[in-house]
Amino acid sequence: MKEYLKVITLTIIKYFFITVSLWFLFVLFYTIFSDIPTFLHLASNINNLSTYELEQYVKHSKIIANETNAYFIVFLISLLFVVVSHILLLKKKGLTYSQYIKFKLLPHFFGFFKKIEKENSSKKINKYLFDKIYKIKNGEIIFYNPAGIDYEKYNKEKDNLEHYLNLTIYKIDKIFPNKVAIKYKDPLEKFTFTRELFKKDMVYFGRGFNSGDIYIHLKDLTHYLIVGQSGSGKSVFQNLLINNILFNLEQVEKLFLVDLKAGVEFTQYQKIDKNKIEVISDISQLLPLTRNLIEIMENRYKTMIEQDIKNWNGKPILIFIDEYASIKDQAQNLEKNENKELNNNIRTLLAKARASGIKFFIATQKATSDSIDTTVRENLQTKILLRTVSKDAQRAVLGGKEVIEELGVDPAKFDKGRYIFFGDTIQDLVQAPFIPDDFYKIFLKGQSNGK
Repeated sequence: MKEYLKVITLTIIKYFFITVSLWFLFVLFYTIFSDIPTFLHLASNINNLSTYELEQYVKHSKIIANETNAYFIVFLISLLFVVVSHILLLKKKGLTYSQYIKFKLLPHFFGFFKKIEKENSSKKINKYLFDKIYKIKNGEIIFYNPAGIDYEKYNKEKDNLEHYLNLTIYKIDKIFPNKVAIKYKDPLEKFTFTRELFKKDMVYFGRGFNSGDIYIHLKDLTHYLIVGQSGSGKSVFQNLLINNILFNLEQVEKLFLVDLKAGVEFTQYQKIDKNKIEVISDISQLLPLTRNLIEIMENRYKTMIEQDIKNWNGKPILIFIDEYASIKDQAQNLEKNENKELNNNIRTLLAKARASGIKFFIATQKATSDSIDTTVRENLQTKILLRTVSKDAQRAVLGGKEVIEELGVDPAKFDKGRYIFFGDTIQDLVQAPFIPDDFYKIFLKGQSNGK
């Protein structure tokens, strides 16, 4: 309680001194530019004044008496100006005044301090050096402690800090050596996809916190695992990728869209080009597809050996699978040997097909072993983690919690379209744009192709 009163008292004193400074400047300004110098001259020569001059002295005395009240009013106005200015400045930085006070008290409330032992004669004295606000920026507050900052404690208390401050904390950053930044403003604003974001031979993935707009060349695509629970924006994200591929359809040999939930997500795209786009909506169609892809892969490898190249330099074949768990469910309707062959074919393709230009995008609500085989999951090199509450599912996708801790985010609280991009060259927090379900219509014949 003593520390709380100390913080509030210091805040009040700060306001008082700023107000007095403003008031002093006003008085100084008024004194210089009014006729007070005349009054001072009269006062210094009062014994030698005539009757008229004495009347002038009395007149000025009354003026000063009235001005005393005026100065008090000016002081109050100055105080009001200081307080309102501070509140408006905090509002510009995304804080209410009560949140500002809570930030000031935060180190004392949560025990963010460093204990320093000092020797006094033969006696050891413990001194507690609390963290203090170092700087307030737009969307973040930086705390400082010359004796060191306990970053792990801030991170551990993140949920409690959000409840205490009544705001969402998007990230907690450690700033070496003795600072920590609490970022309370969304670093990535939501936005809508437009035609201007299309690029030739490129697929747009969204806007990264550190990476900016993320584009990946068609030839540099890997296998992708897309994980997100219902309402996370997983379908919209897949539509984003597919529309970018539609824009570059001339550079793609074939686009297969697998949706065993009656094909409701992908059927619309087949209207654009039935020769290049094929929708698989039944498990009985999937086994022949995998056989065909393996044959293509083997033929391409023969060509690559003949040409002495390591990676296929022709057009890619792209396969989207929406909700992989539905394959496991429906595969039970196949003959036992067909079920086994299907699973083996998928594993083979994921393990070997990438270099031959055959790339998979596999989406699922969760990546635990009951939804997707571990072997399949591990062969999907790039991971996309949208909103996922389960810690086990998060770890299954990212292989641990290190990436989440490094980015300082909580996938359980992601907004729609927010995700972690976890690949060989990019590990970042990304916001995918919203794209309308009917955006694909710009590619239909007789309409503008958007290029």
